[in-house]
Amino acid sequence: MSKKLTSITLAGVLLLSATTPVFAAETTKTADKTENKIEKIVDQKAKEMKETAAKGLEKGKEKATEVKEKVEEKATETKDKVKEEATAAKEKAEAKKDEIKEKAEAKKDEVKKEADAKKEEVKEKVEEKKAEAMDVQASNQKVTLNGKEVAIFGYNIKDENYFKLRDLAAVLKDTDAKFAVDYKDNVVTLAKGGDYKVLDTDQKSVAEKAKGALTNDKVLVGEDVLKATAYKINDNNYYRLRDLGKALGFGVDYDEATRTVLLTTGKLEDKKEEKAVQPTVAELKEALKKEVEKAEKFQDSEELKKAEDAVKTNYENALAAAKSIVEDKDATKEQVENSLKALVESTEKLGAKADVKVEEAKEEVKKVKDEKKDEVLKVKDEKKAETK
Repeated sequence: MSKKLTSITLAGVLLLSATTPVFAAETTKTADKTENKIEKIVDQKAKEMKETAAKGLEKGKEKATEVKEKVEEKATETKDKVKEEATAAKEKAEAKKDEIKEKAEAKKDEVKKEADAKKEEVKEKVEEKKAEAMDVQASNQKVTLNGKEVAIFGYNIKDENYFKLRDLAAVLKDTDAKFAVDYKDNVVTLAKGGDYKVLDTDQKSVAEKAKGALTNDKVLVGEDVLKATAYKINDNNYYRLRDLGKALGFGVDYDEATRTVLLTTGKLEDKKEEKAVQPTVAELKEALKKEVEKAEKFQDSEELKKAEDAVKTNYENALAAAKSIVEDKDATKEQVENSLKALVESTEKLGAKADVKVEEAKEEVKKVKDEKKDEVLKVKDEKKAETK
């Protein structure tokens, strides 16, 4: 607006100056003053506007600061609230965790009690099952001690021999495996190396058939509890022979060919030697091979022709099996021994001539054992000589 006014004024001055020079000069002067006044007004207005703007800016800054402070205050409040809520949630979670843990422990105890109760129930049933009586039969196997037959009677249960402690003590009383038997306060104590006095009730024959049940009556060997399977039969305890041998220090073996239980006593070195002289698979195969050759001679014999069909069949099967075992590289010692036994028994049933051959076969095995034993003793003597 000031520029328009100034333009008009200047136009008027120029018009006047064109017609009247003096007046024009005066007018110009007046115009200059007016212009200066207007400029002052403009400047003043601009200054005022600048000051107003500055005040507005300052006020805006103050407002912004105020808003910022409020925002920060609100943010702090929100942060504190969130923190409080988080802490409360954490405490609640911890409390829930403890509650769950307590419930879990309680459940665990409950499950354990149930498991223990179930275990006890099963144990009781097992004990009841063990206590159930079963049919047992007297053993008809011979028993030898260091090669000599002894009088001892017991029961054969599940292909294992069971004997009374006092009967066994009576048999071993003159050996280095002797032991004493004492009974006090319902506990039997066995003293290794102790003397035993034979009673009138010892080594008596037993009933051919009876009822027996597993028992766990306490028996001590010195201060140690005897770990042995035992059956109570007619109010007497019968213990598994191999368990007694392990606990009391005597050897237990079995000769299947003669159905004889072999008891051995002596020093450990002697037992090792005795074990060492047992024939190997190769040696037994050699004996079986020779027995096969001898048995083959019966194929056209009068004894075989006159024999019953069952005897013939038994002989032929035993001979065929023996030949197969001789050729079998993977045959075990037990297989060879069983085959030798079967072949000997089958030829034995053919008559007197077979008896001679059976003795020859047995003698052959014995000869192998003796030769092996002589070798072991020779080596032992040489070692003794070296140490002197």
